[in-house]
Amino acid sequence: MIDGMAHGVEPSVRRSPEMIRWFHRLAIMAAVWAAFAPGLGGVFVLDDYTVILEAPHVRSLSLPPRMARSLVDLSFAVQHAAAGGFRAADFRMLNLLLHAATALFLYGVVRRTLLLDGMPGKCRGAASNAAFFTALLWSVHPIQSRAVTYVCQRYEIAASLCLLAALYAFIRSTASRNPSGWRVVSVLACWVGLGAKEVIIAAPLVIAAYDLLFVGRGWRTVLQRRLYYAAMMAAWIPALADLVSLRRAGVSGVVTEPMFTATEYLLSQPGVILHYLRLVFAPWPIVLDYNWPAARGLVEIVPPAVAVGGVLIAGVAGLIRLRRMALPVVAFFLILAPSSSILPLDDLMFLHRMYLPLAAVLAPAAVAAAARCAAPDAGFRRVLCRLAGGCVVLGLCAVTRGLNNEFRSETAFWERNVAIRPSAWRARNALAVALCEDGRSEEALPHFAYVVRHATGAGFFAAPPPRPPCPVRVADQSERYARYRALANLGTACVGLGRKELAATAWAWALRVEPYADAVIGSLRGLLVEEGVPEPDADRDLSRRVWSCPGDLDGLLRFCDEAGGAWRSPSGFGERRRRAKHDSGPAEHTAGPDM
Repeated sequence: MIDGMAHGVEPSVRRSPEMIRWFHRLAIMAAVWAAFAPGLGGVFVLDDYTVILEAPHVRSLSLPPRMARSLVDLSFAVQHAAAGGFRAADFRMLNLLLHAATALFLYGVVRRTLLLDGMPGKCRGAASNAAFFTALLWSVHPIQSRAVTYVCQRYEIAASLCLLAALYAFIRSTASRNPSGWRVVSVLACWVGLGAKEVIIAAPLVIAAYDLLFVGRGWRTVLQRRLYYAAMMAAWIPALADLVSLRRAGVSGVVTEPMFTATEYLLSQPGVILHYLRLVFAPWPIVLDYNWPAARGLVEIVPPAVAVGGVLIAGVAGLIRLRRMALPVVAFFLILAPSSSILPLDDLMFLHRMYLPLAAVLAPAAVAAAARCAAPDAGFRRVLCRLAGGCVVLGLCAVTRGLNNEFRSETAFWERNVAIRPSAWRARNALAVALCEDGRSEEALPHFAYVVRHATGAGFFAAPPPRPPCPVRVADQSERYARYRALANLGTACVGLGRKELAATAWAWALRVEPYADAVIGSLRGLLVEEGVPEPDADRDLSRRVWSCPGDLDGLLRFCDEAGGAWRSPSGFGERRRRAKHDSGPAEHTAGPDM
Protein backbone atom coordinates (compact mmCIF):
# COMPACT_ATOMS: atom_id res chain seq x y z
CA MET A 1 0.00 0.00 0.00
CA ILE A 2 2.58 2.56 1.12
CA ASP A 3 5.92 1.05 0.41
CA GLY A 4 9.24 1.40 -1.29
CA MET A 5 12.16 3.66 -0.54
CA ALA A 6 13.01 7.15 -1.69
CA HIS A 7 15.39 7.58 -4.59
CA GLY A 8 18.94 8.29 -3.61
CA VAL A 9 18.86 6.74 -0.14
CA GLU A 10 22.07 5.37 1.34
CA PRO A 11 22.49 1.60 0.81
CA SER A 12 22.58 0.92 4.54
CA VAL A 13 19.19 2.55 4.91
CA ARG A 14 17.75 1.04 1.73
CA ARG A 15 18.35 -2.45 3.10
CA SER A 16 15.85 -1.88 5.92
CA PRO A 17 13.78 -5.09 5.87
CA GLU A 18 10.43 -4.88 4.15
CA MET A 19 9.13 -7.22 6.83
CA ILE A 20 9.59 -4.52 9.47
CA ARG A 21 7.55 -2.07 7.46
CA TRP A 22 4.75 -4.59 7.05
CA PHE A 23 4.87 -5.25 10.78
CA HIS A 24 4.49 -1.50 11.35
CA ARG A 25 1.46 -1.32 9.09
CA LEU A 26 -0.23 -4.31 10.69
CA ALA A 27 0.52 -2.97 14.17
CA ILE A 28 -1.03 0.40 13.27
CA MET A 29 -4.20 -1.30 12.04
CA ALA A 30 -4.34 -3.49 15.14
CA ALA A 31 -3.94 -0.46 17.39
CA VAL A 32 -6.76 1.33 15.59
CA TRP A 33 -9.03 -1.66 16.08
CA ALA A 34 -8.09 -2.02 19.76
CA ALA A 35 -8.78 1.67 20.47
CA PHE A 36 -12.03 2.11 18.54
CA ALA A 37 -13.73 -1.30 18.52
CA PRO A 38 -15.64 -0.61 21.79
CA GLY A 39 -17.56 2.21 20.12
CA LEU A 40 -18.76 0.27 17.09
CA GLY A 41 -22.05 -0.81 18.60
CA GLY A 42 -22.92 2.58 20.07
CA VAL A 43 -25.72 5.01 19.32
CA PHE A 44 -26.06 7.92 16.93
CA VAL A 45 -25.62 11.33 18.57
CA LEU A 46 -26.09 15.02 17.81
CA ASP A 47 -25.55 15.88 14.12
CA ASP A 48 -25.71 12.20 13.14
CA TYR A 49 -29.48 12.59 13.12
CA THR A 50 -29.79 15.55 10.76
CA VAL A 51 -26.82 14.57 8.58
CA ILE A 52 -27.67 10.87 8.25
CA LEU A 53 -30.89 9.56 9.78
CA GLU A 54 -33.16 12.44 8.76
CA ALA A 55 -31.45 13.56 5.54
CA PRO A 56 -33.84 13.06 2.59
CA HIS A 57 -31.04 12.25 0.13
CA VAL A 58 -29.75 9.49 2.43
CA ARG A 59 -33.14 7.85 2.77
CA SER A 60 -33.95 8.10 -0.94
CA LEU A 61 -30.44 7.40 -2.31
CA SER A 62 -30.54 10.63 -4.31
CA LEU A 63 -27.84 13.16 -5.13
CA PRO A 64 -26.80 15.36 -2.16
CA PRO A 65 -27.84 19.04 -2.32
CA ARG A 66 -24.27 20.38 -2.07
CA MET A 67 -21.18 19.71 -4.15
CA ALA A 68 -18.83 20.07 -1.20
CA ARG A 69 -19.17 17.00 1.03
CA SER A 70 -21.26 15.26 -1.65
CA LEU A 71 -19.13 12.09 -1.79
CA VAL A 72 -19.39 11.52 1.94
CA ASP A 73 -23.13 12.24 1.85
CA LEU A 74 -23.42 9.71 -0.96
CA SER A 75 -21.50 7.15 1.09
CA PHE A 76 -24.09 7.52 3.87
CA ALA A 77 -26.89 6.98 1.35
CA VAL A 78 -25.23 3.93 -0.20
CA GLN A 79 -24.63 2.36 3.22
CA HIS A 80 -28.25 2.91 4.18
CA ALA A 81 -29.50 1.38 0.94
CA ALA A 82 -27.11 -1.58 1.12
CA ALA A 83 -27.96 -2.41 4.73
CA GLY A 84 -31.66 -1.62 4.41
CA GLY A 85 -31.58 0.61 7.47
CA PHE A 86 -29.43 2.47 9.94
CA ARG A 87 -27.04 0.47 12.09
CA ALA A 88 -24.45 2.60 13.85
CA ALA A 89 -21.95 -0.26 13.78
CA ASP A 90 -21.99 -0.37 9.97
CA PHE A 91 -21.36 3.35 9.65
CA ARG A 92 -18.65 3.36 12.29
CA MET A 93 -16.87 0.43 10.69
CA LEU A 94 -16.34 2.42 7.51
CA ASN A 95 -15.14 5.38 9.57
CA LEU A 96 -12.67 3.08 11.29
CA LEU A 97 -11.36 1.74 7.98
CA LEU A 98 -10.90 5.27 6.62
CA HIS A 99 -9.11 6.24 9.84
CA ALA A 100 -6.75 3.27 9.51
CA ALA A 101 -6.02 4.20 5.89
CA THR A 102 -5.29 7.79 6.92
CA ALA A 103 -2.88 6.53 9.59
CA LEU A 104 -1.07 4.43 6.97
CA PHE A 105 -0.70 7.42 4.67
CA LEU A 106 0.66 9.43 7.59
CA TYR A 107 3.17 6.65 8.18
CA GLY A 108 4.21 6.79 4.54
CA VAL A 109 4.49 10.60 4.47
CA VAL A 110 6.66 10.78 7.60
CA ARG A 111 8.92 7.88 6.58
CA ARG A 112 9.54 9.16 3.06
CA THR A 113 10.12 12.68 4.34
CA LEU A 114 12.85 11.47 6.70
CA LEU A 115 14.46 9.51 3.86
CA LEU A 116 14.75 12.50 1.53
CA ASP A 117 18.18 13.62 0.38
CA GLY A 118 19.61 16.24 2.68
CA MET A 119 17.95 14.97 5.86
CA PRO A 120 20.30 14.31 8.82
CA GLY A 121 21.70 10.80 8.98
CA LYS A 122 20.17 10.08 12.38
CA CYS A 123 16.71 10.97 11.01
CA ARG A 124 17.18 8.80 7.95
CA GLY A 125 18.32 5.91 10.08
CA ALA A 126 15.27 6.21 12.30
CA ALA A 127 12.80 6.89 9.47
CA SER A 128 10.65 3.76 9.79
CA ASN A 129 10.55 3.79 13.60
CA ALA A 130 9.81 7.53 13.74
CA ALA A 131 6.99 7.15 11.22
CA PHE A 132 5.64 4.15 13.12
CA PHE A 133 5.63 5.99 16.44
CA THR A 134 4.02 9.07 14.89
CA ALA A 135 1.24 7.08 13.25
CA LEU A 136 0.62 5.05 16.41
CA LEU A 137 0.34 8.12 18.66
CA TRP A 138 -1.87 9.92 16.18
CA SER A 139 -4.19 7.00 15.41
CA VAL A 140 -5.03 6.07 19.03
CA HIS A 141 -5.06 9.55 20.56
CA PRO A 142 -8.25 10.25 22.56
CA ILE A 143 -8.98 13.39 20.54
CA GLN A 144 -9.63 11.15 17.54
CA SER A 145 -12.62 9.53 19.27
CA ARG A 146 -14.61 12.70 18.51
CA ALA A 147 -14.03 12.20 14.79
CA VAL A 148 -13.95 8.43 14.23
CA THR A 149 -16.79 7.37 16.53
CA TYR A 150 -18.88 10.47 15.89
CA VAL A 151 -20.26 9.08 12.64
CA CYS A 152 -21.01 12.29 10.74
CA GLN A 153 -17.39 13.39 11.09
CA ARG A 154 -16.55 11.04 8.27
CA TYR A 155 -16.32 14.40 6.50
CA GLU A 156 -13.17 15.26 8.48
CA ILE A 157 -11.63 11.81 8.14
CA ALA A 158 -12.19 11.60 4.38
CA ALA A 159 -10.84 15.11 3.76
CA SER A 160 -7.74 14.36 5.84
CA LEU A 161 -7.24 11.08 3.98
CA CYS A 162 -7.37 12.92 0.66
CA LEU A 163 -4.98 15.63 1.84
CA LEU A 164 -2.40 13.08 3.01
CA ALA A 165 -2.88 11.05 -0.17
CA ALA A 166 -2.22 14.19 -2.25
CA LEU A 167 0.92 14.96 -0.23
CA TYR A 168 2.10 11.35 -0.42
CA ALA A 169 1.66 11.28 -4.20
CA PHE A 170 3.62 14.52 -4.49
CA ILE A 171 6.47 13.06 -2.43
CA ARG A 172 6.50 9.99 -4.68
CA SER A 173 6.63 12.24 -7.75
CA THR A 174 9.86 13.86 -6.56
CA ALA A 175 11.69 10.52 -6.70
CA SER A 176 9.90 9.01 -9.69
CA ARG A 177 11.13 8.73 -13.28
CA ASN A 178 7.57 9.59 -14.32
CA PRO A 179 6.62 12.43 -11.93
CA SER A 180 3.65 13.60 -13.98
CA GLY A 181 1.70 10.42 -13.21
CA TRP A 182 2.08 10.88 -9.47
CA ARG A 183 1.17 14.56 -9.76
CA VAL A 184 -2.02 13.65 -11.57
CA VAL A 185 -2.84 11.32 -8.67
CA SER A 186 -2.11 14.16 -6.26
CA VAL A 187 -4.44 16.55 -8.08
CA LEU A 188 -7.19 13.93 -8.27
CA ALA A 189 -6.89 13.29 -4.54
CA CYS A 190 -7.33 17.00 -3.92
CA TRP A 191 -10.45 17.16 -6.09
CA VAL A 192 -11.90 14.02 -4.49
CA GLY A 193 -11.35 15.68 -1.13
CA LEU A 194 -13.68 18.45 -2.25
CA GLY A 195 -16.47 15.89 -1.94
CA ALA A 196 -15.46 15.32 1.69
CA LYS A 197 -15.04 18.69 3.40
CA GLU A 198 -13.96 22.25 2.67
CA VAL A 199 -10.78 21.80 4.74
CA ILE A 200 -9.24 20.27 1.60
CA ILE A 201 -8.59 23.82 0.36
CA ALA A 202 -5.51 23.75 2.61
CA ALA A 203 -3.95 20.91 0.57
CA PRO A 204 -2.24 23.01 -2.17
CA LEU A 205 -0.77 25.36 0.43
CA VAL A 206 0.49 22.54 2.66
CA ILE A 207 2.07 20.77 -0.31
CA ALA A 208 3.63 24.04 -1.55
CA ALA A 209 5.15 24.63 1.90
CA TYR A 210 6.48 21.07 1.90
CA ASP A 211 7.89 21.55 -1.59
CA LEU A 212 9.59 24.78 -0.56
CA LEU A 213 11.18 23.40 2.60
CA PHE A 214 11.99 19.78 1.74
CA VAL A 215 12.18 19.41 -2.03
CA GLY A 216 12.73 22.59 -4.01
CA ARG A 217 14.57 24.47 -1.27
CA GLY A 218 13.61 27.72 -2.94
CA TRP A 219 10.72 29.63 -4.51
CA ARG A 220 11.99 29.25 -8.05
CA THR A 221 11.64 25.48 -8.01
CA VAL A 222 8.16 25.73 -6.54
CA LEU A 223 7.08 28.18 -9.22
CA GLN A 224 8.27 25.80 -11.90
CA ARG A 225 5.42 23.51 -10.84
CA ARG A 226 2.82 26.29 -11.10
CA LEU A 227 0.52 24.31 -13.39
CA TYR A 228 0.39 21.50 -10.84
CA TYR A 229 -0.55 23.91 -8.06
CA ALA A 230 -3.04 25.76 -10.27
CA ALA A 231 -4.83 22.46 -10.99
CA MET A 232 -5.22 21.84 -7.25
CA MET A 233 -6.17 25.41 -6.42
CA ALA A 234 -8.95 25.26 -8.99
CA ALA A 235 -10.81 23.17 -6.41
CA TRP A 236 -11.08 26.34 -4.33
CA ILE A 237 -13.68 27.81 -6.69
CA PRO A 238 -16.53 25.35 -6.02
CA ALA A 239 -15.54 25.02 -2.34
CA LEU A 240 -15.68 28.76 -1.69
CA ALA A 241 -18.81 29.15 -3.79
CA ASP A 242 -20.50 26.51 -1.67
CA LEU A 243 -19.50 28.27 1.56
CA VAL A 244 -20.75 31.63 0.31
CA SER A 245 -24.06 30.16 -0.88
CA LEU A 246 -24.84 28.90 2.61
CA ARG A 247 -24.76 32.47 3.88
CA ARG A 248 -26.76 34.15 1.16
CA ALA A 249 -30.50 34.61 1.13
CA GLY A 250 -32.37 33.18 -1.79
CA VAL A 251 -29.84 30.53 -2.80
CA SER A 252 -31.27 27.80 -0.62
CA GLY A 253 -34.29 29.77 0.58
CA VAL A 254 -32.86 30.03 4.09
CA VAL A 255 -31.17 32.99 5.80
CA THR A 256 -28.40 32.07 8.22
CA GLU A 257 -28.33 33.98 11.48
CA PRO A 258 -24.69 33.60 12.68
CA MET A 259 -24.01 33.07 16.35
CA PHE A 260 -20.75 35.07 16.26
CA THR A 261 -19.39 37.92 14.21
CA ALA A 262 -16.19 37.30 12.27
CA THR A 263 -14.28 39.45 14.78
CA GLU A 264 -15.66 37.60 17.81
CA TYR A 265 -14.87 34.28 16.21
CA LEU A 266 -11.30 35.26 15.30
CA LEU A 267 -10.50 36.75 18.71
CA SER A 268 -11.84 33.64 20.47
CA GLN A 269 -9.84 31.12 18.45
CA PRO A 270 -6.43 31.63 20.17
CA GLY A 271 -7.95 30.47 23.46
CA VAL A 272 -9.58 27.53 21.70
CA ILE A 273 -6.28 26.56 20.03
CA LEU A 274 -4.47 26.66 23.37
CA HIS A 275 -7.10 24.32 24.78
CA TYR A 276 -6.64 22.01 21.80
CA LEU A 277 -2.90 21.92 22.50
CA ARG A 278 -3.48 21.27 26.18
CA LEU A 279 -5.65 18.27 25.30
CA VAL A 280 -2.92 16.92 22.99
CA PHE A 281 -0.57 16.47 25.93
CA ALA A 282 -3.14 15.99 28.71
CA PRO A 283 -6.19 14.48 26.97
CA TRP A 284 -8.67 14.70 29.81
CA PRO A 285 -11.48 15.55 30.16
CA ILE A 286 -12.79 15.19 26.62
CA VAL A 287 -16.44 15.67 25.67
CA LEU A 288 -18.35 16.20 22.46
CA ASP A 289 -20.23 19.43 23.15
CA TYR A 290 -18.23 22.22 24.84
CA ASN A 291 -20.40 25.28 24.16
CA TRP A 292 -17.16 27.29 24.31
CA PRO A 293 -17.93 30.94 25.16
CA ALA A 294 -16.70 33.86 23.08
CA ALA A 295 -13.66 35.62 24.51
CA ARG A 296 -14.55 38.84 26.31
CA GLY A 297 -12.16 41.48 27.63
CA LEU A 298 -8.42 41.95 27.36
CA VAL A 299 -7.56 39.16 29.82
CA GLU A 300 -9.34 36.53 27.73
CA ILE A 301 -8.17 37.86 24.38
CA VAL A 302 -4.63 39.25 24.66
CA PRO A 303 -2.58 36.49 26.40
CA PRO A 304 -3.83 33.66 24.13
CA ALA A 305 -3.47 35.89 21.06
CA VAL A 306 0.13 36.73 21.99
CA ALA A 307 1.01 33.06 22.60
CA VAL A 308 -0.64 31.69 19.46
CA GLY A 309 0.36 34.67 17.34
CA GLY A 310 3.97 34.28 18.43
CA VAL A 311 4.04 30.66 17.32
CA LEU A 312 2.40 31.58 14.01
CA ILE A 313 4.90 34.40 13.37
CA ALA A 314 7.79 32.06 14.19
CA GLY A 315 6.41 29.52 11.72
CA VAL A 316 6.05 32.08 8.94
CA ALA A 317 9.55 33.42 9.63
CA GLY A 318 10.93 29.88 9.47
CA LEU A 319 9.12 29.33 6.17
CA ILE A 320 10.64 32.48 4.70
CA ARG A 321 14.10 31.46 5.92
CA LEU A 322 13.59 27.89 4.60
CA ARG A 323 13.81 26.24 8.02
CA ARG A 324 12.40 22.72 7.79
CA MET A 325 11.13 22.74 11.36
CA ALA A 326 8.65 25.43 10.29
CA LEU A 327 6.57 22.91 8.32
CA PRO A 328 4.65 21.42 11.29
CA VAL A 329 3.74 24.91 12.51
CA VAL A 330 2.68 26.12 9.08
CA ALA A 331 0.73 22.93 8.33
CA PHE A 332 -1.01 23.10 11.72
CA PHE A 333 -2.37 26.59 11.10
CA LEU A 334 -3.16 26.01 7.42
CA ILE A 335 -5.30 22.94 8.12
CA LEU A 336 -7.07 24.63 11.03
CA ALA A 337 -7.64 27.87 9.13
CA PRO A 338 -10.93 26.96 7.36
CA SER A 339 -12.64 26.25 10.70
CA SER A 340 -10.60 28.31 13.17
CA SER A 341 -9.98 31.73 11.68
CA ILE A 342 -12.36 34.40 10.38
CA LEU A 343 -15.22 32.29 8.99
CA PRO A 344 -17.73 32.22 11.88
CA LEU A 345 -19.17 28.76 12.42
CA ASP A 346 -21.89 27.86 14.92
CA ASP A 347 -19.43 26.35 17.40
CA LEU A 348 -16.18 27.96 18.48
CA MET A 349 -14.73 24.59 19.43
CA PHE A 350 -15.15 21.03 18.23
CA LEU A 351 -12.42 18.45 18.75
CA HIS A 352 -12.84 16.80 15.35
CA ARG A 353 -11.21 19.90 13.86
CA MET A 354 -7.95 18.71 15.42
CA TYR A 355 -8.10 15.39 13.58
CA LEU A 356 -5.25 16.06 11.11
CA PRO A 357 -3.58 19.06 12.80
CA LEU A 358 -2.85 16.68 15.67
CA ALA A 359 -0.24 15.00 13.45
CA ALA A 360 1.64 18.29 13.07
CA VAL A 361 1.94 18.50 16.86
CA LEU A 362 2.92 14.87 17.49
CA ALA A 363 5.29 14.28 14.58
CA PRO A 364 8.21 16.51 15.74
CA ALA A 365 8.21 14.94 19.20
CA ALA A 366 7.99 11.40 17.81
CA VAL A 367 10.78 12.01 15.29
CA ALA A 368 13.04 13.55 17.94
CA ALA A 369 12.49 10.60 20.29
CA ALA A 370 13.11 8.04 17.54
CA ALA A 371 16.28 9.84 16.41
CA ARG A 372 17.72 9.75 19.93
CA CYS A 373 16.95 6.06 20.21
CA ALA A 374 18.66 5.40 16.86
CA ALA A 375 21.98 6.93 17.94
CA PRO A 376 24.85 4.37 17.88
CA ASP A 377 25.60 4.99 21.54
CA ALA A 378 21.97 4.86 22.67
CA GLY A 379 22.32 1.47 24.36
CA PHE A 380 20.16 1.30 27.46
CA ARG A 381 18.57 4.63 26.52
CA ARG A 382 17.06 2.95 23.45
CA VAL A 383 15.37 0.36 25.64
CA LEU A 384 14.02 3.01 28.00
CA CYS A 385 12.74 5.14 25.12
CA ARG A 386 10.92 2.23 23.52
CA LEU A 387 9.46 1.17 26.85
CA ALA A 388 8.28 4.71 27.59
CA GLY A 389 6.85 5.07 24.09
CA GLY A 390 4.98 1.80 24.43
CA CYS A 391 3.53 2.90 27.77
CA VAL A 392 2.37 6.21 26.26
CA VAL A 393 0.67 4.45 23.35
CA LEU A 394 -1.01 1.94 25.67
CA GLY A 395 -2.17 4.72 27.98
CA LEU A 396 -3.64 6.74 25.13
CA CYS A 397 -5.30 3.62 23.75
CA ALA A 398 -6.89 2.87 27.13
CA VAL A 399 -8.30 6.41 27.42
CA THR A 400 -9.63 6.25 23.86
CA ARG A 401 -11.33 2.92 24.53
CA GLY A 402 -13.04 4.45 27.56
CA LEU A 403 -14.26 7.44 25.56
CA ASN A 404 -15.56 5.18 22.80
CA ASN A 405 -17.41 3.06 25.35
CA GLU A 406 -19.49 6.13 26.24
CA PHE A 407 -21.21 5.94 22.85
CA ARG A 408 -22.96 2.73 23.93
CA SER A 409 -25.49 4.64 26.06
CA GLU A 410 -26.99 7.99 25.15
CA THR A 411 -27.87 8.76 28.74
CA ALA A 412 -24.38 8.00 30.05
CA PHE A 413 -22.81 9.85 27.13
CA TRP A 414 -24.70 13.09 27.80
CA GLU A 415 -24.55 12.77 31.60
CA ARG A 416 -20.77 12.89 31.47
CA ASN A 417 -20.83 15.77 28.99
CA VAL A 418 -23.13 17.80 31.23
CA ALA A 419 -21.12 16.96 34.36
CA ILE A 420 -17.98 18.39 32.73
CA ARG A 421 -19.62 21.26 30.82
CA PRO A 422 -22.80 22.24 32.72
CA SER A 423 -23.51 25.20 30.40
CA ALA A 424 -23.55 23.03 27.26
CA TRP A 425 -27.24 23.69 26.59
CA ARG A 426 -27.44 21.40 23.59
CA ALA A 427 -25.98 18.49 25.58
CA ARG A 428 -28.27 19.17 28.53
CA ASN A 429 -31.36 19.15 26.32
CA ALA A 430 -30.22 15.90 24.72
CA LEU A 431 -29.65 14.39 28.17
CA ALA A 432 -33.11 15.42 29.37
CA VAL A 433 -34.86 13.81 26.40
CA ALA A 434 -32.71 10.66 26.69
CA LEU A 435 -33.81 10.39 30.34
CA CYS A 436 -37.45 10.73 29.28
CA GLU A 437 -36.99 7.92 26.78
CA ASP A 438 -35.51 5.78 29.51
CA GLY A 439 -38.62 6.34 31.63
CA ARG A 440 -36.78 8.71 33.98
CA SER A 441 -38.79 11.88 33.41
CA GLU A 442 -38.44 12.98 37.02
CA GLU A 443 -34.70 13.28 36.44
CA ALA A 444 -35.15 15.05 33.11
CA LEU A 445 -37.41 17.91 34.22
CA PRO A 446 -34.75 19.78 36.26
CA HIS A 447 -32.47 19.77 33.21
CA PHE A 448 -35.16 21.40 31.07
CA ALA A 449 -35.71 23.97 33.83
CA TYR A 450 -31.97 24.63 34.13
CA VAL A 451 -31.68 25.52 30.45
CA VAL A 452 -34.75 27.77 30.53
CA ARG A 453 -33.40 29.64 33.56
CA HIS A 454 -29.77 29.97 32.53
CA ALA A 455 -30.00 30.49 28.76
CA THR A 456 -30.86 34.12 29.45
CA GLY A 457 -29.29 35.48 26.29
CA ALA A 458 -32.64 34.91 24.59
CA GLY A 459 -35.55 36.97 25.82
CA PHE A 460 -39.27 36.46 25.26
CA PHE A 461 -41.23 38.40 22.66
CA ALA A 462 -44.00 40.48 24.22
CA ALA A 463 -45.90 40.67 20.92
CA PRO A 464 -45.68 38.66 17.69
CA PRO A 465 -42.94 40.04 15.44
CA PRO A 466 -43.39 40.24 11.66
CA ARG A 467 -43.04 36.87 10.00
CA PRO A 468 -39.72 36.70 8.13
CA PRO A 469 -39.98 36.47 4.33
CA CYS A 470 -37.98 33.23 4.28
CA PRO A 471 -36.85 30.68 6.89
CA VAL A 472 -34.12 31.80 9.29
CA ARG A 473 -31.52 29.28 10.40
CA VAL A 474 -30.55 29.85 14.04
CA ALA A 475 -27.34 28.37 15.45
CA ASP A 476 -28.29 25.31 17.49
CA GLN A 477 -25.68 26.23 20.11
CA SER A 478 -27.23 29.65 20.71
CA GLU A 479 -29.04 30.43 23.94
CA ARG A 480 -32.13 31.38 21.94
CA TYR A 481 -32.30 27.97 20.33
CA ALA A 482 -31.48 26.20 23.61
CA ARG A 483 -34.25 27.94 25.55
CA TYR A 484 -36.78 27.34 22.79
CA ARG A 485 -35.84 23.67 22.47
CA ALA A 486 -35.94 23.11 26.22
CA LEU A 487 -39.45 24.57 26.46
CA ALA A 488 -40.66 22.63 23.42
CA ASN A 489 -39.26 19.36 24.79
CA LEU A 490 -40.59 20.14 28.25
CA GLY A 491 -44.06 20.49 26.79
CA THR A 492 -43.80 17.06 25.22
CA ALA A 493 -42.57 15.59 28.51
CA CYS A 494 -45.51 17.12 30.38
CA VAL A 495 -47.95 15.56 27.92
CA GLY A 496 -46.36 12.19 28.65
CA LEU A 497 -46.85 12.85 32.37
CA GLY A 498 -50.51 13.69 31.85
CA ARG A 499 -49.97 17.36 32.79
CA LYS A 500 -51.52 18.96 29.73
CA GLU A 501 -52.02 22.39 31.29
CA LEU A 502 -48.29 22.56 32.06
CA ALA A 503 -47.57 21.36 28.52
CA ALA A 504 -49.66 24.23 27.13
CA THR A 505 -47.71 26.67 29.31
CA ALA A 506 -44.36 25.30 28.10
CA TRP A 507 -45.38 25.45 24.43
CA ALA A 508 -46.82 28.96 24.81
CA TRP A 509 -43.53 30.25 26.22
CA ALA A 510 -41.60 28.34 23.53
CA LEU A 511 -43.58 30.29 20.93
CA ARG A 512 -42.60 33.50 22.66
CA VAL A 513 -39.01 32.59 21.82
CA GLU A 514 -39.67 31.20 18.30
CA PRO A 515 -43.09 32.60 17.31
CA TYR A 516 -43.25 30.82 13.96
CA ALA A 517 -42.20 27.30 14.94
CA ASP A 518 -44.87 25.43 13.01
CA ALA A 519 -44.49 22.11 14.81
CA VAL A 520 -45.03 23.67 18.25
CA ILE A 521 -47.93 25.71 16.87
CA GLY A 522 -49.47 22.48 15.64
CA SER A 523 -48.92 20.72 18.96
CA LEU A 524 -50.43 23.54 21.02
CA ARG A 525 -53.33 23.95 18.61
CA GLY A 526 -54.08 20.21 18.78
CA LEU A 527 -53.98 20.34 22.58
CA LEU A 528 -56.46 23.22 22.67
CA VAL A 529 -58.84 21.40 20.36
CA GLU A 530 -58.51 18.29 22.49
CA GLU A 531 -59.47 20.34 25.54
CA GLY A 532 -62.72 21.47 23.87
CA VAL A 533 -61.86 24.58 21.88
CA PRO A 534 -63.92 24.53 18.64
CA GLU A 535 -61.81 23.96 15.53
CA PRO A 536 -62.77 27.30 13.88
CA ASP A 537 -61.73 29.17 17.04
CA ALA A 538 -58.49 27.27 17.65
CA ASP A 539 -56.17 29.74 15.92
CA ARG A 540 -57.67 32.73 17.71
CA ASP A 541 -57.52 30.93 21.07
CA LEU A 542 -53.93 29.88 20.42
CA SER A 543 -52.92 33.49 19.74
CA ARG A 544 -54.65 34.60 22.93
CA ARG A 545 -53.00 31.84 24.92
CA VAL A 546 -49.50 32.70 23.69
CA TRP A 547 -49.63 36.50 23.73
CA SER A 548 -52.16 37.30 26.46
CA CYS A 549 -52.08 34.52 29.07
CA PRO A 550 -49.21 32.08 28.39
CA GLY A 551 -49.32 30.73 31.91
CA ASP A 552 -47.09 30.82 34.99
CA LEU A 553 -43.56 30.07 33.79
CA ASP A 554 -42.09 30.27 37.30
CA GLY A 555 -44.68 27.81 38.52
CA LEU A 556 -43.80 25.46 35.67
CA LEU A 557 -40.12 25.61 36.55
CA ARG A 558 -40.86 25.05 40.25
CA PHE A 559 -42.85 21.98 39.29
CA CYS A 560 -39.82 20.69 37.37
CA ASP A 561 -37.59 21.21 40.40
CA GLU A 562 -40.02 19.66 42.87
CA ALA A 563 -41.25 16.77 40.74
CA GLY A 564 -38.60 14.44 42.12
CA GLY A 565 -39.69 10.85 41.78
CA ALA A 566 -43.41 11.62 41.75
CA TRP A 567 -43.80 11.19 38.00
CA ARG A 568 -42.61 8.65 35.53
CA SER A 569 -43.12 8.72 31.79
CA PRO A 570 -45.20 5.66 30.88
CA SER A 571 -43.80 5.17 27.41
CA GLY A 572 -41.01 7.64 26.70
CA PHE A 573 -40.92 10.05 23.84
CA GLY A 574 -41.46 7.51 21.06
CA GLU A 575 -39.72 7.28 17.74
CA ARG A 576 -40.96 10.62 16.39
CA ARG A 577 -39.63 12.54 19.39
CA ARG A 578 -36.48 10.46 19.41
CA ARG A 579 -35.50 11.98 16.07
CA ALA A 580 -36.25 15.48 17.33
CA LYS A 581 -34.50 15.29 20.65
CA HIS A 582 -30.93 15.59 19.54
CA ASP A 583 -30.99 19.35 19.04
CA SER A 584 -28.66 18.99 16.11
CA GLY A 585 -30.75 20.43 13.32
CA PRO A 586 -31.22 24.13 12.67
CA ALA A 587 -34.10 25.91 14.33
CA GLU A 588 -36.12 27.44 11.53
CA HIS A 589 -39.05 29.77 11.93
CA THR A 590 -41.06 27.57 9.60
CA ALA A 591 -40.16 24.22 11.06
CA GLY A 592 -39.43 24.12 14.77
CA PRO A 593 -38.93 20.85 16.63
CA ASP A 594 -40.43 17.63 15.36
CA MET A 595 -42.74 17.08 18.28
